[in-house]
Amino acid sequence: MIVAEKLMRHTKAQLVDILMSSADSQVIFPSDLVEVLADRLDPYRFAKQEHFLVATLNGAHRVINLHEISKGLVNHTLVHPREVYRKALEDNAVAIILAHNHPSGILKPSCDDLHVNERLKNAGELMGITVLDHIIFGPNLGFYSFMESGEF
Repeated sequence: MIVAEKLMRHTKAQLVDILMSSADSQVIFPSDLVEVLADRLDPYRFAKQEHFLVATLNGAHRVINLHEISKGLVNHTLVHPREVYRKALEDNAVAIILAHNHPSGILKPSCDDLHVNERLKNAGELMGITVLDHIIFGPNLGFYSFMESGEF
């Protein structure tokens, strides 16, 4: 709750500084990322198209930034490892968390989601950047974590 209150008092331009300086911004569990980036995920939560995002993290697993990688159709978006890892390299990230919305509200991963997840994990292994999790969220307050569901 402390992080959510801080986010509401500051502009988005100040968000990264708050996250980097706050002890509460360390991401250990998927719910930590959802809480830390609550105000930045909300616009995507109610979007009519799928959006694919990547949160970059430093060595202490604190959020560096959240990047929108792609915006797609109502039930699909294109994602290429080059675009995901370009952002991670620009931020000097040692780990990332993938996230995308499902406008339908159905949080179960599709076959395409599973394929993209595996492809991005493999690319990260080659580059030495760990994919900690992949989160699917929708218009409701819940989310699906690949890690918590044994997909990692």
